[in-house]
Amino acid sequence: MKKSLLASAIVLALANQYAVANTAKSNENLQEIKVVEQEASDLTTTITPNQITRTNPADIKQMLENTIDVNVNELQRTRGGNDGVNIRGLQGNRVATSVDGIPLPESQENKLFTTIAGAFGRGDFVEPSLLRSARVDRSGSASGLSGAIDFQTLEPQDLLKNRAFGGLFSTGYQSVDTSLVGTMGVALQHGDYQGLVVGTQRKGHETKTNGDNSGTGSTRTEANPADYKNGAVLVKNYYQINEQNRIGLAVEYVHRRTETDNLSDISTSVTPFVTTSTDSSHSNDQVTRTRLALTHNYTGNDIKLDSKLYFQQSDTENYRVRHQTRTVSGNSTVTERIDNMDNKEKLYGLSTQATQFINSSIPQVLRYGLSASYHDLTNDIDTTSDTSLSQSSADTKQFRLHAYVEDELQFGDLLVTPQLGLVHYRLNPDADGYNDWVTQYIPNSGVQKQHKTAFLPKLTLAYQVANEFVPYVQYSRGFKAPSAQQLTTSYGRQQYGYAIVGNQNLKPETANNFEAGFKGNNERFNYRVSGFYNLYKNFIDYRYLANTGLANYAYQYQNIAKAKIYGVDAEGKWNFYDDFYFTGGLAYSKGKMKDNESGEKNPISTIQPLKLKAGLSYENEFWGASGTITHVRAKADKDIYGSMYNPSTSYNVVDFGLYIRPIKDLTLSASLNNAFDKKYWNWADISYFAGNSRGTNMTANSDSSVAISQENADAYSAPGRNYSINLRYEF
Repeated sequence: MKKSLLASAIVLALANQYAVANTAKSNENLQEIKVVEQEASDLTTTITPNQITRTNPADIKQMLENTIDVNVNELQRTRGGNDGVNIRGLQGNRVATSVDGIPLPESQENKLFTTIAGAFGRGDFVEPSLLRSARVDRSGSASGLSGAIDFQTLEPQDLLKNRAFGGLFSTGYQSVDTSLVGTMGVALQHGDYQGLVVGTQRKGHETKTNGDNSGTGSTRTEANPADYKNGAVLVKNYYQINEQNRIGLAVEYVHRRTETDNLSDISTSVTPFVTTSTDSSHSNDQVTRTRLALTHNYTGNDIKLDSKLYFQQSDTENYRVRHQTRTVSGNSTVTERIDNMDNKEKLYGLSTQATQFINSSIPQVLRYGLSASYHDLTNDIDTTSDTSLSQSSADTKQFRLHAYVEDELQFGDLLVTPQLGLVHYRLNPDADGYNDWVTQYIPNSGVQKQHKTAFLPKLTLAYQVANEFVPYVQYSRGFKAPSAQQLTTSYGRQQYGYAIVGNQNLKPETANNFEAGFKGNNERFNYRVSGFYNLYKNFIDYRYLANTGLANYAYQYQNIAKAKIYGVDAEGKWNFYDDFYFTGGLAYSKGKMKDNESGEKNPISTIQPLKLKAGLSYENEFWGASGTITHVRAKADKDIYGSMYNPSTSYNVVDFGLYIRPIKDLTLSASLNNAFDKKYWNWADISYFAGNSRGTNMTANSDSSVAISQENADAYSAPGRNYSINLRYEF
């Protein structure tokens, strides 16, 4: 029923827009490829519409893979999908992630019970076929310690290209998960009205590993068989009231369903007189995000004002059923265990931001804004193994307020940009959803309200020697409030003597980020080189607690450390001869954290190893081809905080790409990835094992199917040789 309603809505919307557009004339000119000069004070990186349309990425991991210092975690066997983004060694909820400026819900803070209680990430809430660009910011912010990424959805003008009617149809196939995708969209302009409708459906299977053990149990190395279906719709409507004012309405719907046959769960355990076997395990996971936004844009002679009022609901449902046989003294009993987990966020918000040009003796660009949001977080667990376990953390209501003012002052070729921000948050957890028994064993557990206010200064200095050479320095303050999970988690079972518990006394994490570098661009090249030194305080992580009185083990979130991460990154593209281009990049980071109690210094496991990238391409209006080699150094054991088995080695991966435009507005593209079938491991995908291995390895003890070892390491390897083919037609 959902599928038919979705399809009907798309067809109806397309038909209505086409009927109106038939009355207007269209401009048949080809879209020009333009070089846009970046402001000297802009230190962000943008993934452009052209990059997205040529590669037709299936997820944000593929979309961001060519951004040298950005990685996406994809957690095999944990049902979390594209879990989150890693920027300069920090990941998860420490990196602010949003779509059109509206924040995505939190991802799961710990990975200790990801197959038992379910898993929820952030990346699967984003459908790449609805996107026009992505903007990566590496500075501290009101909701990120050292980085942020904002995905921006398509606009009518992306299809119209200054015409009255425009559209696109695209399709593609990827061998890595034997997936097919189809996307169709139309846009029109009729008088003062402008609108857009885009719909996508994607079907595929499990992402292949480079393992070849197709058996069952924890030593299986092929991916568990899976089927997934994605559906997404984006609708935008704008009306130009007058020359200065435009109003808009945007609706976005994203849904993903994944059904998995968890063959790696099948196992047998033997104790004296008792044999327990898991005979089958199936899971059904669904991710849904619905967004509604009202917008207003005002453009005056020297000021631009953008405002929006929005609602967003995000929901992750994890369902698993297992059939087990328990044999005692020759007598067997078959049981069915069902685990059902639902995490939901309702988000209400408004924001307004202004850009004002001040023509004075000192030219200035004044930017200021205000945003407020209300988050209603709920979760439920329904399991047949323990009816007393109803929630993993308390339902929480959260209010956030952020205001900022920034003044870009120009003194000749010197740009000075001071900024001052303010962030205020309030969390109000519901004690009814908390398992009170944990307070008997663990201090600072329980729930209480929390609120904090902080000021966030930022200063950027950039000197424009020439467009080709702009040195700069920047300081920024980062801030991240404790998440509802970190404050109110009370997951565990008293009768089995284990618990993962929040901490009502957590302090916000803060960062002082320092960066210096230089950048430049012209019609032949663009590049950036930067060095950074980031200092963090009140790092939150889960700590293994001894002597709690629980029979087995307990973990609690605590402000455990001060930390620092430093490094360099660089990337560039050079048009060195006619239509030939050279691309290159480097990312290198190091870091330590210092335990607040013991003073012990330990590595930060989420820091990514050295990465180098070089490529050669030929690109013109009609066809292009590219070859890229990526070198990644092994993650050394001394740089891992934990005792996990580490399969990573240094590796080189070669990728090829091709695109052809045989006729106007038709583009065919193909890629061959990991051309020489190299077996390797993305550290971003397996670094969570390091956290799980500290203290008592709860994941291994509770579910060996998600523990890494020499025998099953190939189950977490990156895909081998694979290819993709895509077709895109614009009309």
